[in-house]
Amino acid sequence: MSTVTNDNLNTNIKRLPMIALRGVSAFPSMILNFDIERPISIAALDAAMNNDRRIFLLAQRDINV
Repeated sequence: MSTVTNDNLNTNIKRLPMIALRGVSAFPSMILNFDIERPISIAALDAAMNNDRRIFLLAQRDINV
């Protein structure tokens, strides 16, 4: 059995821009169309497009926020 250390974990950490999806859930390999209106979400999309085109999508718990 191998031992996991903090040194091993820190080398795999990557920061990704994030967009919270209102009323929608996304799954791996899913093609999804959605509108982006909030300035912070637009900035996250711009950051993704200017780098490696990867973005972290998550379902927003309260869609009224």
